[in-house]
Amino acid sequence: ALLMKGIDSLGFIINDPKTINEQNLSVLLEGIDPEGAEINFLSNGKAREIIASLKDILQKKGYHPSSLRGAVEADPLGRLMANGTLCIPVKDGLDYLASLTRETAALPLYRNLQINGSHFTNSGCSAVQELAFSFSMAVEYLSQLTDRGLTADDIASKIRFSFGTGTDYFMEIAKLRAARIIWDVIADSYQPHDRNNFRMEIHSLTKIWTDNVADPYINMLRTQTEAMSAILGGTDSLTVNPFDIAA
Repeated sequence: ALLMKGIDSLGFIINDPKTINEQNLSVLLEGIDPEGAEINFLSNGKAREIIASLKDILQKKGYHPSSLRGAVEADPLGRLMANGTLCIPVKDGLDYLASLTRETAALPLYRNLQINGSHFTNSGCSAVQELAFSFSMAVEYLSQLTDRGLTADDIASKIRFSFGTGTDYFMEIAKLRAARIIWDVIADSYQPHDRNNFRMEIHSLTKIWTDNVADPYINMLRTQTEAMSAILGGTDSLTVNPFDIAA
């Protein structure tokens, strides 16, 4: 129903990684044309299994791998920052991410490394701090994964930034525009073979930090202006959180 109404970026949140297998994903994606909409996954694990299943499903349905757009989230440093721990050593998490990036290379328009700047903004960071911490994390990934044999072009082409969008209307517009300028400066230092590999892809989420719990209906006005500033700032995709998500 959403796709028929014009949605061109669709996201699935999978809370139980045990349910991830090719059969379930095939049922989930039945009737969805990958050429018509992005297909994104937010999961608590098994990103590699998602990528492998997507490749098999595309092959069986006769789609070319280049037709699939979207992202699957893999962000070990973000999880470490948010939870204070990982289920595996950090080194192993980065090894896994490098391996996943190599496997995702078969899907040229699909991204597997998400920088969750929204974690920072929903912890009370300012727009400047969110950008600083997000780019610091992105550069750390570039450093760690190039040490594991990947090129900067390979890595950057698989990064998607996810920023939280707050109620400071003009500042949020400026933040996304500034983000692209900063990413261009970072790209210069890596001297990419193809500048298009460093094209910045941005997802935006409306902010939870400032949501009103006592009067959730006021959040409808807040998310409206937050969504508008993200769009005017040039976001590639957008999630508008439910008005009562903080209740």
